Amino acid sequence: MHDSLLGIISVLTKIVALFVYCFAQTGLVFYLGPIIDTINGMSMVAVRSIMSKLVEAHEIGKLSSLIGIVENLSPLMYMPLYAKVYSATMDVLPGTVFLVGGLLMVPALAVLCYLFYEHKKQVGQSQSNESQL
Repeated sequence: MHDSLLGIISVLTKIVALFVYCFAQTGLVFYLGPIIDTINGMSMVAVRSIMSKLVEAHEIGKLSSLIGIVENLSPLMYMPLYAKVYSATMDVLPGTVFLVGGLLMVPALAVLCYLFYEHKKQVGQSQSNESQL
């Protein structure tokens, strides 16, 4: 299974879990979200694996530092956004913050789908080259 496919599955389970969180009417349904979301931790592993394959061996340390910085700075951007969305939509749909979180996952899903498409294209080309030999 290619890394990008693992990332796609992980991101999709996160999006589905966020929808469950948003529209849950009972506590039992709300607690189904983490069960669906258990695979989500795999996304960062897949992204790190893909990125480490794209850089030279001597650049992996720099890449790991960059990923660490981005991971730690992300809450500085997302927390104020979530707070504003929650306070603005609290009376209408308190779970809107979960929908926003799911929407913010769509670009990652698009990139992973593109990487998977490119991987499949390369596999197809290498198979056709082998068959010509």
